[in-house]
Amino acid sequence: MNKITIKLSQIRRAIERGEKHSDDWQAGRLEVLRIPKIAKRWKQLNLRFPGVEIRFHEGRPHKGYTPDDNRAVTDWTEFSGYVFNYGLEGYGWNSVRSEWYSHSPSCAWDGVGRETISRFVEALCFIAAGYDHPEHRQRLIDAKIELVDDLTS
Repeated sequence: MNKITIKLSQIRRAIERGEKHSDDWQAGRLEVLRIPKIAKRWKQLNLRFPGVEIRFHEGRPHKGYTPDDNRAVTDWTEFSGYVFNYGLEGYGWNSVRSEWYSHSPSCAWDGVGRETISRFVEALCFIAAGYDHPEHRQRLIDAKIELVDDLTS
């Protein structure tokens, strides 16, 4: 497996994309996973799931909703969301989508974290947020990812 290089600005843009769709912080991590180089590395590290992927469904952003607002929703299919798919026919972590259920980022990320090698994504997000730590850097080294800070000179 060859080393890949990713720019800090790409990570931050992905996190911001996630924040546009949901108040769930997990949406940013899922958007990082959707960066083509990162998605490819994730697949390389998770060969037991040959077609592992994150699918995004367009829709209305789920932002600013209170628990009471959520209870009043009658059609969750109107909202954007994410699905963690194993790549195996008919299998996904949160693949049911109906009037009473949306593809929440928190549910999709829960599956990613439980079922796949993905700690390097958390490390990228922590570093992008300014929480650099040797453990985060080690996760990137282990995944053969070089993070380039193109935002500070």
